[in-house]
Amino acid sequence: MNTNREVVGYGLSDALPVLAKKPVVAKRAPTTADTGYQIGQLWVNTTTGLAYIIVGIANALATWSLLEVSGGAGAFTTLTSSGNTTLATGAGTVNTFGNTSGATALTLSVGTGNLLIQGAASSTMTIGTGVTTGAISLAAAQTSGTLNIGGTGANTGTITIAGGTGAQTINIANSTGGKTVAIATGAGANLVSLGSNNGASSLTLLAGTGNFSLDGAAATTYAIGASTTTGTISIGGTAQTGTMTIAGGTGAQTVNIAASGTGAKTIAIGATGSVDIVSIGSTTGASSLTLNAGSTAPGNMTLAAGGMVSVTPATDTQAAATVTINAQVGVGTFTGLTTAAAGSQVLTVTNSICTATSAILCTVANKGGNDAQMTITRVIPLVGSFTVTVVNNGAAALNGDIILTFWIIAP
Repeated sequence: MNTNREVVGYGLSDALPVLAKKPVVAKRAPTTADTGYQIGQLWVNTTTGLAYIIVGIANALATWSLLEVSGGAGAFTTLTSSGNTTLATGAGTVNTFGNTSGATALTLSVGTGNLLIQGAASSTMTIGTGVTTGAISLAAAQTSGTLNIGGTGANTGTITIAGGTGAQTINIANSTGGKTVAIATGAGANLVSLGSNNGASSLTLLAGTGNFSLDGAAATTYAIGASTTTGTISIGGTAQTGTMTIAGGTGAQTVNIAASGTGAKTIAIGATGSVDIVSIGSTTGASSLTLNAGSTAPGNMTLAAGGMVSVTPATDTQAAATVTINAQVGVGTFTGLTTAAAGSQVLTVTNSICTATSAILCTVANKGGNDAQMTITRVIPLVGSFTVTVVNNGAAALNGDIILTFWIIAP
């Protein structure tokens, strides 16, 4: 039925004045198919309490606009706001902005008033789950503000970035500006995992001249390559010229190298073709050094050198037949002795390490211009000392020092 006819009344100055159409009262909202109404006519939806006005008809389609007061709610095709705008704050509302068709774009912009994307305690926040080949940028134009993903309170949920199954490149702070990147640096007991041990996964940690620090608490335990069984663990470069220090602290430490497990290990220290200088142990105070080898073949110990093998002994010089050297390796110098040709001399070395069962290697040499030839004939280990008997096999009496060199192999 055509309801677009004029409504007229009876008047004095104008016999038939045109009157405004009565509002349409219905239990629904108008649609584009409701075209049989006069431009400017009202429609009242008694179910929702909303009012509409018809503002145009084109191509057999009506355009009804919602009559909205400030702060109200409704469905809009276009919304322009010059002030504060609140959308769908009621319970159970679902807001959709934009679509994924064609070149559709959506821009959310803020000034200094900040941008907040908020949800309930158990909300799931999803950004770009349908993006497969595009780019996702957050705060791309930000220069001095703060970008927070996730709350700063007692959040217990999971935040996933680039959790897809496809091959992805994730860039964090990789532009040219100097950045400070902090990951899980809070006071909580954070568990941080970087990388994976699956397949050909790899992890590279790089530092420039600003140094690299791997640090923990006083009682922290560090494990490097704990699961590696057949691979190679390299610390330091192949052409390094700096200094590498392991356990260089001043405290009392136990440093174990290949000291655990039952597997047979090959340990090489300075075993390259270069001119290596290797120092093991210290001569300070009560420092000690023990080199062990197994008792079952091929459990041997080999000292091999292209040049000399040097051992720094403890020494003592006495104008008598007794010296005191409390060390396993020592050199005793005996002066003033005049052993006759074919005569013998007993030299005594007081040594707190020696026992009655000690194995001792000894050599003797003598100085002086005479043809004295001092030769060892007997070594007797004792508790706290040992004696060495020498015989002059030369043609003349001794007129120089006797030098006794010893090594207590088994104290």
